Amino acid sequence: MICQICCQPNRKARFQSVRLTICQWCITEIGSSEFSPDQILTAQRLTFQQQRRENVEREIFKLENRKRPPPNLEEKNFLQITGIAQIQARNSEGFLSSIYQSFIDGSERQANVSRIAASIRAQMIADHREVTRKHFVEQSEIDVRLTQLRSNLLTVECTAKRDLAQYIIEATFPAPTKLKEDRLLRAHAVGIVNSTRETIERTLETAFEEVKRDVRLQDRYRCVCCSRAFSQTELHVHHIIPLYKFGTNDKRNLVTLCYACHNKQHDFKVTRSQPIRRSRAPSKKIHKGTTEAPLVTQLKRASSASTKNKYPRSGYGWMDCPDCLSSIKKDPTENLVQCLECGWTQALD
Repeated sequence: MICQICCQPNRKARFQSVRLTICQWCITEIGSSEFSPDQILTAQRLTFQQQRRENVEREIFKLENRKRPPPNLEEKNFLQITGIAQIQARNSEGFLSSIYQSFIDGSERQANVSRIAASIRAQMIADHREVTRKHFVEQSEIDVRLTQLRSNLLTVECTAKRDLAQYIIEATFPAPTKLKEDRLLRAHAVGIVNSTRETIERTLETAFEEVKRDVRLQDRYRCVCCSRAFSQTELHVHHIIPLYKFGTNDKRNLVTLCYACHNKQHDFKVTRSQPIRRSRAPSKKIHKGTTEAPLVTQLKRASSASTKNKYPRSGYGWMDCPDCLSSIKKDPTENLVQCLECGWTQALD
């Protein structure tokens, strides 16, 4: 099975249950992280805000530099029209006609110059109007774009939140990754670390006892490491990410381990579960004139041999109830054992 946090195919799973599969590399990295998921997301959101703001301000600066006043039709351009018209008129005349116009009669040339100058003037005015129209359209587009960008500056935070939501989707997507931030966010998404990295107090409430019961039941009352069952060893519920390393009491962060495997996970000796202490029956004086013990004592002695092998037994001693690990009460008069917590019973031969 592939680790559900890093999704690296070459990583061997450390704990594998129906709820979560995780490798030792991710357990170590997540437990030793200096940042919380909230800190990572806050820093990423501020980064998105700064990037968005810088991009908008940069574009506004470029557009403002493109703003220009409308072009003017200068008077000197009209003064040059007569000279240009005379040159064009001479070029349009032939050799003999040019000599005749220059020395004898230049009225036809003057009329031609006036006609050419009027055409040039009209063309210049039309070109100026077209340039002015294009300038107006371009400046209008710049003004509209500037208005949009200035309004975008007011919505940078909302845009950064959308970018952050997309970032969370990409970070938690089940794809191979080696980034510590992505693995921490995935661990928070599955619920094995809390968002603020605050130490959760270990509780002994009934609700958490029910959670541990469900974990043992889902793991089929077997150690997820060595597969030993409750009839062979003492079963504990272990936090994959310890509470002092900001783990949670979520079911995905809990696995069923035997006492030996649980002891290997910590640098301190794990406390044993409370075994059943078979208390000796109080000695009672035999009535004078008789050699027999009371009837209740005889029944207890008679059923002790057959009861010995009927309790769930391990190599470490007598076990508690296999369902809830609570105290078991023996009722010799009815020839059965019964749990005081969940009501589990087992008949004795």
